Amino acid sequence: MRISSIQLEGFKSFRAQTNLTFPKPITAIVGPNGSGKSNIADAFRWVLGEQSLKAVRSEESSDVIFGGSAKQHKLSRAAATITFQMDPREEVPDGASSRHRELLPDASEVEISRKIYRTGESSYELQKREARLLDIQLFLAERNVGQRNYAVVGQGMIDEVLKLSPRDRMDFFYEATGVKKYQIKLHKAGLRIASSRERLSQTAILIKELAPRKSYLEKQAEKYVKRAEILEQLSKKHALYYSHTIREIEFALLEKRRDFQQLEKELEKAAGEVSNLERDMDSAHSDSEISTRDSRLMEEIERLRRDDGRASGRISELKYLLEHRLEDEGKFDAAFLRRRKREVEEFLDAIFSDRSSLEEAIKICKTREREQKEELKKISEEIGEAISSHTFSKERVVLQLEEIAALSDSLLVHARLREFIAELRSDEENNFSGDHEARHAEIKSDLQELALELAIHEERSRIIGTEEAKYRGELNDLSLKLKKGEDGITKELSAEILERISKEEKARAEIEKKTRSLEDDRKLILLEMEKTRERLFEWQKRYKKAEDLRAHINGLLQAVKIDIARLEAKREETNSEMMELFGAERAAEIISNEQASVGAAPGNVRYGDLRILKSEIRKLEADAGVIGEVEPDVLKEYEEVRDRFAFLTSQSEDLSSAITSLEKVSRELERVIKTRFDETFHNLNRAFGAYVRELFSGGSGSLEVSAVANEAGEGEEASVHGISIMAQPPGKKIKHMNALSGGERSLVCVALIFAVISSNPPPFVILDEIDAALDEANSKRLADIIKKLSARTQFIMITHNRTTMEVADVLYGVTMDDEGVSRLVGVSLEGYE
Repeated sequence: MRISSIQLEGFKSFRAQTNLTFPKPITAIVGPNGSGKSNIADAFRWVLGEQSLKAVRSEESSDVIFGGSAKQHKLSRAAATITFQMDPREEVPDGASSRHRELLPDASEVEISRKIYRTGESSYELQKREARLLDIQLFLAERNVGQRNYAVVGQGMIDEVLKLSPRDRMDFFYEATGVKKYQIKLHKAGLRIASSRERLSQTAILIKELAPRKSYLEKQAEKYVKRAEILEQLSKKHALYYSHTIREIEFALLEKRRDFQQLEKELEKAAGEVSNLERDMDSAHSDSEISTRDSRLMEEIERLRRDDGRASGRISELKYLLEHRLEDEGKFDAAFLRRRKREVEEFLDAIFSDRSSLEEAIKICKTREREQKEELKKISEEIGEAISSHTFSKERVVLQLEEIAALSDSLLVHARLREFIAELRSDEENNFSGDHEARHAEIKSDLQELALELAIHEERSRIIGTEEAKYRGELNDLSLKLKKGEDGITKELSAEILERISKEEKARAEIEKKTRSLEDDRKLILLEMEKTRERLFEWQKRYKKAEDLRAHINGLLQAVKIDIARLEAKREETNSEMMELFGAERAAEIISNEQASVGAAPGNVRYGDLRILKSEIRKLEADAGVIGEVEPDVLKEYEEVRDRFAFLTSQSEDLSSAITSLEKVSRELERVIKTRFDETFHNLNRAFGAYVRELFSGGSGSLEVSAVANEAGEGEEASVHGISIMAQPPGKKIKHMNALSGGERSLVCVALIFAVISSNPPPFVILDEIDAALDEANSKRLADIIKKLSARTQFIMITHNRTTMEVADVLYGVTMDDEGVSRLVGVSLEGYE
């Protein structure tokens, strides 16, 4: 088997569908850093079932999907498909599962695909059919391709192998030695053993729960069978006993028939006497009917009395209700009217209060207006006095008078003051004196204050006038509302009171009507009671006569009953005996068919034998009684439980056998794993030493299996196996691998990888820049080894090294364009030197 091609679509930097074919043993993939060539190695790991995101250089599963670039939008899906060319000589391995045989029926090519979506969904396909990861792992393991070993070898793996602990290296060497497929089978066998043991445990629990029920039903079934056998024997004994008893009864039957005929005659005579007595009783029954009717009449009277009492009580109750209803109505109406009146009065009081407040406010406004006018008058007088008593400076007085005139213009009611000021101005022009400047300033200040105060009072007067008009309007509105409210309340109360009075009068009339009706009924009842009393008295007299007659007839009947009882007893006794005889005759006909099975003729059984037979019948009946009744369905239930118990027991045995067989297979697999590992590891160790010497041009190398401490915890072995790697470059003595240089460590790892490939050749190996740390000489040695091993193993190399490229048959170049997308260029090197 070899890799024929790989197809990428939307995987990392390979946005468009990209196909790489591998027709030759060695293929090299080259390209500058960042071109995306290592993404091809990641694609191989990913399709082959790698579950570690770190191994494919991702942090999230969706990171493998093309994430877009400045010129390309991101994709929603990534897919990769590897096509394997199968060797026609290769057969499906003997250990392959039936599912693999179904999926790979003589296929020349096998495709493995893996897809993932940004929604998180992912799937595997084998031959374009959906498959499980386990199917992929088994397919690869059966062909010596593991996930964790040398199938894809990267730079990180080169150094990682040396960093692993000896115990962790075991997994690598299990795959390297080709025992991984046996370990997978061993693991599956272990899971099946655990599952079988779990089912065995559950089956054991069911068997344990079912066993007591089975035991109980088994005993009940035995009782049922035993009782059936006893009843069958008892039936036969009864048949034999009654068949011989019939003959004795037949003789007695003849005598009893004669006695019966005699009794029939006596019975006919007694029947005649009874007929006469019955006629006498009929006449007595007619008087008895009078007594019965009298009783019914008394009951009717009692019922009428009860009805009368109930009617009287109802009348009293209605009267009481009527009186209290009228009283309640009066209380209700009075309270309602008082409440409504109080509400109206409160409303009117509020209105009157508002009206009084408004009137008081108007009075205050008028008073304030008068006061302002008086103050204005006083101010005018003071101005006149001040002007007449002082002489002012001509210029200042003129200016002050102009200011006073300006202030006076706002007082329309003081035109006289302006005229006076004008006259004063003309006088002062002629009588100016500078000695009174100080007084002039004082008066000027007073005049300014007075003018300001006058303006304030005028504004307040105007506001008060406006408020007075507003309050008078509100007062008029409230008066109208009061008038309307009083009229509405009066009408509403009147209508409501009239309506309630009308309803109560109707109710009162209805109650009075019912009362009169009940009074009439009561009078009729009293009249009927009086008539009933008269009829009762009449019936009582007739009843006494009938009682006397009945006592006389009862005496006669008692004597006749004694005779009848004696005759009836004798007749019943005779009838019983006759019925027994008739039944015996019928039984004889039925049992005659069974006499042959009894084994003896009736005539051969003597009286002593009948006693023994009867004793045996009693014993069988006692035995059946001791066993008791058994449910008829017990046999059916027992069979069901028995079959269920047998099935579970068989299943338990099968599971035990399967566990034993699986344990045997597990032991065989463990033996094969150990044998195969030991044989291959020996060859691997020898090859590792040889490759160390070849790569280092000397030195030595070895692999050792050693016991290491188990740190897993309790319940496991105290120690497990691990692999130690030792390498000694020429001229050096190394105690541990950490002392090697980076290049030496790379050579050791390469030697180990090539040792694995040569010892257990895989069908293919992908090498991802494992030669990055090697110089030209070591790269040449590496290339020579690859060329040598390519005879049995296909190599796909991702490299920068020119020396390594030289051994390639096909060369792919990977570039990345300015859109962030990787592209391929392929060149065949066959024929070139």
